Amino acid sequence: MGSIHNDLVTWAGRARRNGRDAISITIDTAEKAAELIVQQATEIEALVFALQGIRDAHPTGSSWTHMTDGTWREACRDFQRIARHALLGHGKEPASG
Repeated sequence: MGSIHNDLVTWAGRARRNGRDAISITIDTAEKAAELIVQQATEIEALVFALQGIRDAHPTGSSWTHMTDGTWREACRDFQRIARHALLGHGKEPASG
């Protein structure tokens, strides 16, 4: 989020130090913050979708049939394990069974 995030953190810190529990921001700043939140959420969802695809891929599946190097397959399996772990931490891992 960059600059807007740093600004909000700075403003909140100043308000706390001055004994206040609220800050005022302009409508423009609020709109920028909202746009950035939506952008970040969209990027996170795209990453989750990509990780789900990696997690669910199968080495003998049609998209991986041209892989002949065992080292490359092993690396892809390692990446799948990483994807499973990341999705589990994000609450997107399907129930076992």
